[in-house]
Amino acid sequence: MNRKNIVALFLIVCIVFINIEIKVQAEVIDGKIDWESATILTIYDEKIFFSIYDKITDRTVYFQYNVESDKCNKIGEIDNQEISSGDIAYNNDAIFFWISKKKERNIYNAILYSLDLKRSELKPITAIEVNQPLIYVEYLDGVISYIGKIYGKYGKGILYRENEKRQANIVKNYNNKNNKGEFIEQFTVDQELIYVYVTNYDYGQKQSYIEVYNKELKKIKQIMLAINEKDSMILSMKIYEKYIYMKYWDNSGFLARIEDKGITVLLEWDAYLALDICETLNESNKFFLYSRNTGKVWLVDSKREVIDELDLRCSNLRHMLVDNKNENILYELYQQNGSCKVYYQPIGEIDILSSYSLR
Repeated sequence: MNRKNIVALFLIVCIVFINIEIKVQAEVIDGKIDWESATILTIYDEKIFFSIYDKITDRTVYFQYNVESDKCNKIGEIDNQEISSGDIAYNNDAIFFWISKKKERNIYNAILYSLDLKRSELKPITAIEVNQPLIYVEYLDGVISYIGKIYGKYGKGILYRENEKRQANIVKNYNNKNNKGEFIEQFTVDQELIYVYVTNYDYGQKQSYIEVYNKELKKIKQIMLAINEKDSMILSMKIYEKYIYMKYWDNSGFLARIEDKGITVLLEWDAYLALDICETLNESNKFFLYSRNTGKVWLVDSKREVIDELDLRCSNLRHMLVDNKNENILYELYQQNGSCKVYYQPIGEIDILSSYSLR
């Protein structure tokens, strides 16, 4: 299926919107939990880990909900959590995330937390001072974090790796006064390689490219990006073998194939379709794309180079996650009364409506 036909497929989804009630055999997760106020973090061994912000105490409380026993237990809490990017790094039996608390003007205390999913333990790992409170994370042989700092007229983007060796960082410098230098937009990790999206500014002119580093932080190649530049910053970037997913802050984005001399865009979507990505843990060649506004869901297999449209039969899709065994899918739906329900369903029970080649 060529790019023209694939784009047409997505345009049809944008234009034709049918509100369908859930008809699949999915288990409704209740547990007397206010899911609309909850932020679901991950699913591990049929346990849902989530957080809820308590406005009265100004605390973010973390919980574990057991799907089988229908029991909910408190794990821990964080006081005065002000800002978080919402980004989470996974490593087998643990997740990692940053939260930032304002210290003074343009200075934040950023704290890296780990949540042990086996022991249900929440604890801080390290703390640093930053100027940009939104910190993005990935995991390779340790947590890799994108941290921004400002020194007068100079900005510095740092990919900081937290592991037992505490090795060197990837650093880019930018001069805010004359609009010159390199700026890290986003980064991601795939199969022991680090991909860094860099924009080079030269007195107003800019060129974007992706730098590829190995585990030793040695640059091994550079991928040029001959795509239409947008004013919107990059919110998310993920790479699966030779496919790249990109989402901008305005919710538009694209899916492309990485070639020898650059990338070939296969799918593009606007802010209404707003395709989000749902990663499959421990299976690097598959991922889900889903649209909150239409409820449409696709499974992309980068190894087979196939995209399957799934028959989830839902609309008003709020969020979607896959468990650590890649056996079950969890999704949140807005109801007509404005409330939110959570559904839990085996992936193998979801029918495939159609399949398309990405070649």
